[in-house]
Amino acid sequence: MVHELTAARISYLIFPALLVSILALFVGLFLYQENLSNTELLQEQLAKFDKLRAIASFKSNVSQNAESPKTDPLSELFFDAGTPAIVTAQLLTNLKNIATAHGIEVLRAADVPAKTEGSLNLIGGTLDLSGSMGNVFALIQDIENAKPALFIEKLDLHSNGASAVDPNAETFLTVSIQVFGAVHAQTDSKLPSNN
Repeated sequence: MVHELTAARISYLIFPALLVSILALFVGLFLYQENLSNTELLQEQLAKFDKLRAIASFKSNVSQNAESPKTDPLSELFFDAGTPAIVTAQLLTNLKNIATAHGIEVLRAADVPAKTEGSLNLIGGTLDLSGSMGNVFALIQDIENAKPALFIEKLDLHSNGASAVDPNAETFLTVSIQVFGAVHAQTDSKLPSNN
């Protein structure tokens, strides 16, 4: 009987020990999962920080390049120094040439007040256009890839709607687009400061 009591006592001791070990396993898995999710969150935040750092570095490089046009290998990204009227005329001429190259009708062209962002002097223009959807998208792509660099600030597209007679007919758009280009810092004295 002594032998049975020790076996019974052992089984009473094993059962709670087994429960404690299972509970410890679940707690360990939970903490591991929390650590894994925190690690993933940290990696996402670090990736976002790296993107912001890259953007800040690029903007800093662009600003530095705007201040030193003669030694800048990226000087082709900026309009040459000149009066705001001359630089705006160059900008609007470039935009009109890109539009007509894609068979887009220029309805109106006007200048936009110059502004300063950081150390960049920006000259702007707005165009009202009409053309096929494919040509308008090609125009936007060419503006984004243009040299000197052009920045689309506002874009307003309106469709003439789908044709009820021919659903395969090409869609035409009317477009109002506002574009800016950067000018070398030499024109600081000639540009108004509109921060």
